[in-house]
Amino acid sequence: MMEDEMISSRSVTVPYRAFVLGLSIIMLMVNIKKKFFKNKDIVIFLVFWGLLLIRIFYDLEYQTEHPVNKMMARQTWLFVLFICLTPTLAVIKSMDCIDLKLAFILILFGYVFLIPVFYINNPLLFSTEGIGRISGNLALNTISFGHWGGALSLLSFFAYKNSKKLLFKVFFIGLMIIGFFVLLRAGSRGPLVAFGASMLFYYSSRQKHVVLSMIVMVMLLTLLYVFGDFLFDFIRSVSPVLAKRLTLSSDIASSYEEFSNGRASLYSIAIENIINNPILGSSFAVFREYGSYIYSHNIILDAFMGLGFFGGILFLIILFKALAKSWDLIKERSPYFWLGLLAVQQIVAHMFSGAFYQSDILNVLLVVLFVIPTPSKQLSN
Repeated sequence: MMEDEMISSRSVTVPYRAFVLGLSIIMLMVNIKKKFFKNKDIVIFLVFWGLLLIRIFYDLEYQTEHPVNKMMARQTWLFVLFICLTPTLAVIKSMDCIDLKLAFILILFGYVFLIPVFYINNPLLFSTEGIGRISGNLALNTISFGHWGGALSLLSFFAYKNSKKLLFKVFFIGLMIIGFFVLLRAGSRGPLVAFGASMLFYYSSRQKHVVLSMIVMVMLLTLLYVFGDFLFDFIRSVSPVLAKRLTLSSDIASSYEEFSNGRASLYSIAIENIINNPILGSSFAVFREYGSYIYSHNIILDAFMGLGFFGGILFLIILFKALAKSWDLIKERSPYFWLGLLAVQQIVAHMFSGAFYQSDILNVLLVVLFVIPTPSKQLSN
């Protein structure tokens, strides 16, 4: 049955990824005579990717300590080279041709278009009768669907902040509510944390003083504590399964067995590998039985585990620069601060699930952030 679901999923994802790959190749060919856009941040990003490719090549093609499933290795290379790296390089190569304002409109329109598609695929989406976790379609599992809802809310929030007509504001508020409802119905904790972190990041960035920003954060946390029961009752009414999972998260004794068999065990193995090989790193992933391997579900642990102290610090610099740029875009009311919101969401999301070398969205967001200037930088230039 799982094999049938995988085949059905690929019937959706393969055409989509083939389209993205084809478009990326066209972008590279059209701009083949142009030089790669280079600045300090892009150089650091490309250096990290170079080191990561060497690490992956060594682990999959050269080392003999851990036998590797060849089919799984080919699938990894497919993700790394064609699904993730090629679109990222295409964006770097053709960044001066990309209209980000038009891109936002198309992305938001695409999200709105998918709402009825998801409803047709799963009629229980807008019903509170179901107690299970909801997926979007064959290509979007519950975690991805939750992040989709969070992204829709974030994009709609940006559109709301930049709208002047009351009718548009009401429309975007409606989209925010739908996105948040989808996030809750998906029943996964990671998307809820990522969305909350993005909104907290926004309101902190909007403060003029760091002290005031800290006060606002404390006030928000206080309000969350005071009205926590009300919020929890609301979540339970919309998504009982998410409420149950949040309850398990807060009850260490109840969730220990579940947690120890999942991400915690991967975190523990990754940390052990980092301690054993702190200089050069041990492997780009956690090797398991029968030639299989899996990422640690935390991109920072993956970086330190794969590339040692130097690669890990380099990756932290990349994330810090991305967050700093996002902070500046929001603080200065940039027309592109929606990119910062999505970047924060993706970074936080990949602290709990996913791998850097398999996420085209995170990589593209990083390079776009590194390229676009802040309003103050534009004035100075």
